[in-house]
Amino acid sequence: TIADQLIMGFAVFGFSMPDFFFGILLLFFFSMTLGVLPSAGSGTLLHLIMPVLTVGTSMTGSYSRFTRSSMLQQLGSPYIRTAVAKGASWNRILYKHALPNSAIPIVTLLGTSIGRIVTGSVVAETVFAWPGIGRLLVRSVGFRDVPVVQGLVIIMAASIIIAHLLVDFAYGILDPRIRIKKEK
Repeated sequence: TIADQLIMGFAVFGFSMPDFFFGILLLFFFSMTLGVLPSAGSGTLLHLIMPVLTVGTSMTGSYSRFTRSSMLQQLGSPYIRTAVAKGASWNRILYKHALPNSAIPIVTLLGTSIGRIVTGSVVAETVFAWPGIGRLLVRSVGFRDVPVVQGLVIIMAASIIIAHLLVDFAYGILDPRIRIKKEK
């Protein structure tokens, strides 16, 4: 459909555009040309719009591509044809059968994108002069402040490990066949 082509076109754009370049384009268009958004700082919610768009656009592309392919794979499965043959409503087929089964690859992508969020935030915080952990890391590397760099890397690594652990727990919630069983 046309909607599908538009969404996938946006997904390809978001996936292929580097964060730093997209951030600079947003700065040029919304701050310099139109003058509707502040170019740097963190005073109001308006300061948050461009950094969130910068980090979120590339991730939205990945999520929409994975969601589409996973849903198309599930909708072509025999159990979906059986549900259609039994006369189940389309909403029930989508939300009760196809979506939970297609959620596992999406949850996996969510866990792995925690690292991408952290690295993308380093770029966005630098481009938009947003005070945060990414900008602190860039400054600490520039000043060769090794203890701060080590501490930030440990915090970032711990957040990625915790995210992957939560993804593993989510697998058990989404698909009961994946749960760990106690030995008797």
